[in-house]
Amino acid sequence: MTPEEFTEAVRDENATALSRLGSSKSLYADTDGEMEAEAVLAAAATAEHHAAEKSKEQVTGFFVGNADPETARLFRGMGEDLDAQLERATDRLAAECGDDEDCWERAADAAGGAVQAAYDEYTERLESMGVNPKPVC
Repeated sequence: MTPEEFTEAVRDENATALSRLGSSKSLYADTDGEMEAEAVLAAAATAEHHAAEKSKEQVTGFFVGNADPETARLFRGMGEDLDAQLERATDRLAAECGDDEDCWERAADAAGGAVQAAYDEYTERLESMGVNPKPVC
């Protein structure tokens, strides 16, 4: 397996959870429903430890919507580093796993477990606020 195949497999296997974790409801959950600048900044600081492209887009969008271009630009810049972070992580994984398919499978299971844990927390937060975490379409 290559790093690209690994990333694609993890994204495909967790598509629904990743989509919902990148939704506007995710920012709402991260702020416990307090959609004010201070709460969004606190949530963004916490989320930096759990960096994800969609969460950066939601925070950037919040500040664009609140006519705060300087803060929006700050978070847009933070999101630009995510591709480099992913590349470094998958390069290290490739160096560790090489041609060992069991190693790649264990890594994919661990990545899926991390996504599921984040999704479970997201779901619990929204449900505790009386919000349905699943989109109504």
